[in-house]
Amino acid sequence: PVERLYSYNPELLDTPLLLHALRKLQEQGLLDGVGSRTGIYTRYFSLLLQSAATAETQERSVQYLDRLADVSLRLAEAGRFQRHELVKTGFEKELLRVGIDDGIAGLLIDNGVFAPALAGILQETEKRWEYLHPSFQEYFAARKLAGDPDWRKIVRAHCREEKWEDVIKY
Repeated sequence: PVERLYSYNPELLDTPLLLHALRKLQEQGLLDGVGSRTGIYTRYFSLLLQSAATAETQERSVQYLDRLADVSLRLAEAGRFQRHELVKTGFEKELLRVGIDDGIAGLLIDNGVFAPALAGILQETEKRWEYLHPSFQEYFAARKLAGDPDWRKIVRAHCREEKWEDVIKY
């Protein structure tokens, strides 16, 4: 099934990080029945958070994914896509506190540092952060968009914008 996805998503088999994700899922027997890139990412992020979770953070795993989805869609709506950043990739940490944050970042970042469970999804410096792969932002934005009652309106508004192509595909 992964071979079929390659013709539509060549970066799946061309990018070391994504190949690593596929290998991890295969090792756990979690690739069976997956027929889309969305399915691969959903299972991979669940596996990542499960393996990084402690008893304290186990219940937060879904919240982490939901918060990342909120932040990702808000960045997309602001025209900020990591894949299309020309000079500096990633985003200022200040974006999580000013402009985007209305309580969303509280779970993701504490004392200026991201939750350790997010290490397989995000990377950071003192002032900036980014997704380990740009497709992660697109996946999370799509995850949030899929649950938005106004998703049709948002898709119509952005369906001709190249930056939104992968979000809409998810």
